Amino acid sequence: MLELNRRTRTFALACFAGLGLLAGCSSSGGGGGLSSLWPFGARAEKPATVEINHDDYAKLGYKIQWTGYAAMEKGARLVRADVLGDVLVVIDNNAYLTTISTASGAARWATIADERLASFVGVLRSGRRLIVCSNYQAMFLDIETGTLQDKQRFERVVSTRPIMIGPYLVFGTRGGEVMAHLMINGFRAWGYALNGPIEADPVQMEDDAAFVSESGDVIVLDAQTGNAKARTRIYAGSAAAPATSGEAIYIASKDQSIYCIERFGGATRWRYRTDSVLTSAPVFAGGVLYVDVPSVGLTALDAKTGRRLWGAPGVSGTVIGTRSGKLLVWDGRHAVTLEKDGAVSQRVEIPGVAALVTDRFDDGDLYVVRAGGSISRFVPR
Repeated sequence: MLELNRRTRTFALACFAGLGLLAGCSSSGGGGGLSSLWPFGARAEKPATVEINHDDYAKLGYKIQWTGYAAMEKGARLVRADVLGDVLVVIDNNAYLTTISTASGAARWATIADERLASFVGVLRSGRRLIVCSNYQAMFLDIETGTLQDKQRFERVVSTRPIMIGPYLVFGTRGGEVMAHLMINGFRAWGYALNGPIEADPVQMEDDAAFVSESGDVIVLDAQTGNAKARTRIYAGSAAAPATSGEAIYIASKDQSIYCIERFGGATRWRYRTDSVLTSAPVFAGGVLYVDVPSVGLTALDAKTGRRLWGAPGVSGTVIGTRSGKLLVWDGRHAVTLEKDGAVSQRVEIPGVAALVTDRFDDGDLYVVRAGGSISRFVPR
């Protein structure tokens, strides 16, 4: 029965792909396209016209380029959105994956990336291959057609986004092991044991990868060999990925502190204490570390010394980029731009959005991915 259902869902997706040219060349924010696919049969619904407040985006420094649509079953929710070169890859919780042209907004193709219950940890691109990773396997798809080229199961259940270095995919696992998966043959290449599960995504520094376990183990590993370059401990783990300057790792810890750890040797350069459990990922840019401290708002620290530069009371969320020199912060509902001293420049509400993604940190294009499956690309004005 499962195989029959899968074939039926694939037929529905094929119908969607055949109509892909309808999917979103609208420059006004409305237009055609398909956003819902029923699980059995090829029935699809045209979504309602997307309401876009162009004045709000203009305040942020953007104008609309196009609106397109991802293939989604009715009632599904988006779980991932990644800009990978000339495509935006969108996955919903029923494992529907759609690739959308960043140039036009048209859906190139859609497929079923895995079983419905799969937990997706990351999507990467290597040349013409799209590598879609769930917690137990990697699917290798042709970037142009969606054709399945290879499928490789992992020897461990993985729990973090992968880092791709050379022929390796490097993950953290719930068993507390950092594991390297060799894509050439699909085997586990090496492992390195830490204390406690690894849930926070790693950070890459050239050929090195840094991981933080739930118990507070911090490790920097050569991803090619599995050899440790630094290892230390902090008092608790991290709920989000560290940041890096290339020479240091910055960790927002559950022990209410922000740590700066040396990449080589693992010495603690500085520690900044707060009165809050920190759950948002820190962001490093231009010698400054930005971190959301719930009790006081977004906080900027000198990345070399840990000295507090400014705070933005009432502003929470993650810095996702800059626009005309102003920080762009997203909290899941509001987009805020901040001056260099942390003063609020603009604040706009953008409801119904599952993700706000930029394709580069400084003056990049802005992709607004909505819960219903519509995606709009905005470009700097």
